[in-house]
Amino acid sequence: MPATSSELRTMRLPVFSQGALPVGPQRLDPRDPDGLESARCGQHRVTAEDFVLGDDDGVLFIPLSSAAEVAEVAATIRDTERSQAAKMHLGTTFRHQARRGDYLAARDWDATITFRQHLRMFGGEIEE
Repeated sequence: MPATSSELRTMRLPVFSQGALPVGPQRLDPRDPDGLESARCGQHRVTAEDFVLGDDDGVLFIPLSSAAEVAEVAATIRDTERSQAAKMHLGTTFRHQARRGDYLAARDWDATITFRQHLRMFGGEIEE
């Protein structure tokens, strides 16, 4: 008997789906010829050459050869976000941390400047 959704959560087994289908599959399609070598998730083909990460927000497929680089960038983003959150918890608004007044003044001077460009000027960007 298949496990229920609550049982899967209790087991902490990572399962990604778009919802529960209590009656199970209604048909048995032929297996893809590459079925034991790769898997498909929407338009993406995943193989042993990929690193797969998932959480409540979604799934990320990364070429295994880039996993260390992606992990390094992700750690930097995590650390920056945690630092910003800690400052907000202590009362420093994100507007203040992002120097919003300086951004508005710069945008008045040059309407083409983006918020991301402004953040880059003092190392405030997190997604670079």
